[in-house]
Amino acid sequence: GYVQIQFVGQLTVKDLSLVAEHLDAVDATAKTPLHRLMDISGVEDIALNFSEMQQFTAKRSAVKPKGKIRLAILAKTPVQYGCARMFQLLSKQPGIKMSVFRDRDAALKWILGGNDAPE
Repeated sequence: GYVQIQFVGQLTVKDLSLVAEHLDAVDATAKTPLHRLMDISGVEDIALNFSEMQQFTAKRSAVKPKGKIRLAILAKTPVQYGCARMFQLLSKQPGIKMSVFRDRDAALKWILGGNDAPE
């Protein structure tokens, strides 16, 4: 299975932190690891800087999920895509394989079927 996270409007490091806390709680009670589809295609303002993103991903690297998880990030605009790729490159959380997609169907196919992600 999977869980979908959808951000709209402005995206802040506080938003990411709140979602991460919620997902940690879900993971703690789930019988099997849940893959994630993080949809940022509705985000109009990415209000976090490199330093905030770096600190967030460093903190998340200490959290170890129960099993292997796939995280697909859906981004439509060049700014969203660039931010998602930066997040992907900074993320070192063990057990989580991450990829960025422009197409929802391709993202779902990847997290559910395990096909190769785009480069």
